[in-house]
Amino acid sequence: MSEISESKFNMWRASFSVVWIDGVLSDQEVDWINKKLSSLSFNQQQREIIQKDLEAQTPFNEIVPLVTHKPDRAFLAHQMRVISHLDGLDEIEKKAISNWKDAILKNIDLKKLEDEIAKDEMASYHEDEVFRVYNKSSVLERVHKAVAKIMNAGDYKLPKN
Repeated sequence: MSEISESKFNMWRASFSVVWIDGVLSDQEVDWINKKLSSLSFNQQQREIIQKDLEAQTPFNEIVPLVTHKPDRAFLAHQMRVISHLDGLDEIEKKAISNWKDAILKNIDLKKLEDEIAKDEMASYHEDEVFRVYNKSSVLERVHKAVAKIMNAGDYKLPKN
């Protein structure tokens, strides 16, 4: 596993801090945190920082400025939505999350980002990408991908303009 960048690490720190918005850590939130901690490749120092954050209930607003990569900030906004639905959402939480989301997405051109994501997604569906042979020395993979490409019903071809 590759190491998590500083911006992405802080994005996860901020995500974990969102669970404290209502001052209560629910069983669903604990489960979510444990799943993330076990599935992400944090190093030992990062795990210790996260543990201290959880114990000290480090405020979200202290961590967010450390999330410097714009896609990480956009993903943080998504994580906030996920977390907010783990144990229900009251009016105070809705308002705080709305304010935080506005601060996170400040200076991010969402339309441009959505267009870029759509373009990347479209390119990923092109038959050259879908039927790419990754292991050139595997005869079975080459034959399988060649047959699949021949049988392609057109789902993975770029539309003709």
